[in-house]
Amino acid sequence: MTTLSVTIDDTSRLQMLLEWLRSLTFVKNVEVNVPQKGNAKEISELLETLPGKGILSEITNPVDWQKQQRNEW
Repeated sequence: MTTLSVTIDDTSRLQMLLEWLRSLTFVKNVEVNVPQKGNAKEISELLETLPGKGILSEITNPVDWQKQQRNEW
């Protein structure tokens, strides 16, 4: 097995690259490492490309959701 590491500076093309890699039958795993720095929009877009995206999409009001989480304790 061989591991390939790719660094890109244009995160707008990340989704395209991920889709292409995942379409290749011989690619067994695709991992995305979120950089330690970056603006919130870039990080949010990157997280949307990860498996399980939309995991918090059912939260319509974050303040109410947080209060409910605290009340469960």
